[in-house]
Amino acid sequence: MHIDFRAPDTWSKLNEHVAEALGVDLDKTCTRVYQNTAHALIEVCVGLSKLYPLKKNVYYFKNMNPHFDAALMPLAREGYKLVALEQGLLADPTAWVAGLAREDLFVLYSADEPILGRAYDVSKFEESLKDSNIFKIRVSHSRHFYEQDELMTTLKQNKTQANIYSLGAGHGAGHAIAILGERGRIGSLAAEQLSYSSIEDLSWFKKSRVLAAKNVLEFETSCTVKVQTGAAAGRQADVQCHCIFKPNDLRVADRAVIYWLDMDGSAVIDRLAPLLDIELKPPGQECRLETTSLSRWGGVRTMDFLASQGLSPEMIR
Repeated sequence: MHIDFRAPDTWSKLNEHVAEALGVDLDKTCTRVYQNTAHALIEVCVGLSKLYPLKKNVYYFKNMNPHFDAALMPLAREGYKLVALEQGLLADPTAWVAGLAREDLFVLYSADEPILGRAYDVSKFEESLKDSNIFKIRVSHSRHFYEQDELMTTLKQNKTQANIYSLGAGHGAGHAIAILGERGRIGSLAAEQLSYSSIEDLSWFKKSRVLAAKNVLEFETSCTVKVQTGAAAGRQADVQCHCIFKPNDLRVADRAVIYWLDMDGSAVIDRLAPLLDIELKPPGQECRLETTSLSRWGGVRTMDFLASQGLSPEMIR
């Protein structure tokens, strides 16, 4: 027997459960659970546009996060003015903040990016905006797992802050949480009609973790030595491995990031997986070995945001 129906308050009860588990003040904040990060962005951005229909200006940081487009395109079709900001603004936002107007709805930015783990220094930007009435929509993919201040910022946020956190593909089944200030009590576009995996225990989400960044750097450096691979004619050839990040780059150091200029990343992980007794999961679900190669991800412009950050096609491949 198949009952294709669900209780109407399933989603709202899940939201309340998550808020209580995280210790969020229900009177001053609004907690929502969504299918994934992209879904959360769409619901939050479009939800705020419905809540404040007279505010038609939207700001976002260009090429900062590949999920932004999915949330911004619906607003573009509705005639909203989308203003792309350069990432250099993060270091000195004073003049831009001074020019904000009543018609400005929100600014969209990210604490980190979802694949390589590159992190962004948003501290000055957030400090400059703390007294502004514009909504600040902040996305964190992995950084909040290792920097508990990322989470506590949300729990003490102001009325126009909206923070989105990925729960990851493990305990959180790929879902995402959005916690908004009391002026961001948005409704649901489709969220309450969707099905969600059970989120029973969130103690792991708040658990403090320590990154062994030194170990990651040492591993990356050790990989830059020449490794041997068989050539087509049976000869041995030397292939040079390279690092993406420099030692002082801001990043989430829970992953080592390396590349070969003359080898496709998909071929590399396909070869490594059986040697490490790993059965690769589909892209987006795998968290042990991954690549940015389009041979694995598909599409034509899937990784364009990485090219804008200075990575060559050979590095992305």
